[in-house]
Amino acid sequence: MTKASPIGTPLDQTSGKFTRRKTCFVQKPTIYLLMNHESILKRRDPCSIKLKRLHNMKQQQRNLLSRFEEHLLAFNKAESTIDRYLKVVEEYLEVNLDLDPFEKEYVRRYLAEKRRQGYKGNTLRNRFYIVKAFFNDLEKPWPLSKEEVPDKSTPEQPMFTLEEMTRMEATTKKRGPRDYALIMLENTVGLRRIEIRNLNIGDYNRPWLLVRTGKKGRVVRRELDPSTCDALDAWIRTRRRRSRQIDPDALFIRGTHGPRLSLGGLRYIIRSIREEAGIDKSRAGFHATRRRVMTDLHESGFSAAELTEEWGWEDPSTVQTYIKLSKRKVEEKLRRVHRRFRRQRMK
Repeated sequence: MTKASPIGTPLDQTSGKFTRRKTCFVQKPTIYLLMNHESILKRRDPCSIKLKRLHNMKQQQRNLLSRFEEHLLAFNKAESTIDRYLKVVEEYLEVNLDLDPFEKEYVRRYLAEKRRQGYKGNTLRNRFYIVKAFFNDLEKPWPLSKEEVPDKSTPEQPMFTLEEMTRMEATTKKRGPRDYALIMLENTVGLRRIEIRNLNIGDYNRPWLLVRTGKKGRVVRRELDPSTCDALDAWIRTRRRRSRQIDPDALFIRGTHGPRLSLGGLRYIIRSIREEAGIDKSRAGFHATRRRVMTDLHESGFSAAELTEEWGWEDPSTVQTYIKLSKRKVEEKLRRVHRRFRRQRMK
């Protein structure tokens, strides 16, 4: 005798047990067969109604993002900038699908959510202005006041000490000729990552190195000390012994056969060297060495104008961001040159 099943609960013929079938996430009306009746009951599943509503909201989000993207393209924004803006706005629109994204409370809820996630300072401030740009491009009034702009934070600008740079040289000497030559070159000249990446073997002719600056691509000639030249010579000899090179012109390559080191690869190398040398400066990279080099040259008598000309900056004030003067040394110099201190020494 066949066992009758309750309404909407199909019978598993093999085991003789009732099984409950999930009916959520079905967009079409679900049909329930009534085993004890000849009629068919058609009922719309509540889950499918919710899914359809979510689908419509997602479609509205896509339309808003598409309009925002068109505005960004019209202003010739870079592809990376457009991707970053769209990612932030997409996060913003997904805060709460039940609310109007152009209301004041919605914006405040988004900022509060980002603060709970640990965003602060310039990171939160950048997201604030990206969302504001989204409002402006879609011709929506911005609901927040100037007092609600997230505070600006001054990012830490680390600088290696001379002792730390010496430890990094000792560490890379054990790692191999490539890393040793790279650190010796960086400690001598203080290049940007993009400048190191673009170096070719043909740019080096002992003791001179041609460097294409990261600003405006000017080519400047730098003289290297004998120790740095020896490290570069050793690396180039090793480099030329390797066959089947992907990029035979590149000075610094990844692995044994290439390709040319990427910017991300250079960041990873300097971080691993720093950690291996036991230097506890989490954000210190190539610019930390660059600040050390600029500061030493400035303390040795180079003027800001001379450094600007040699390193290829457009704005003369840029060099001031690299020079980190020691308060102790400034006070010592003040005592040496100030007339009242000099008069006291003469007595």
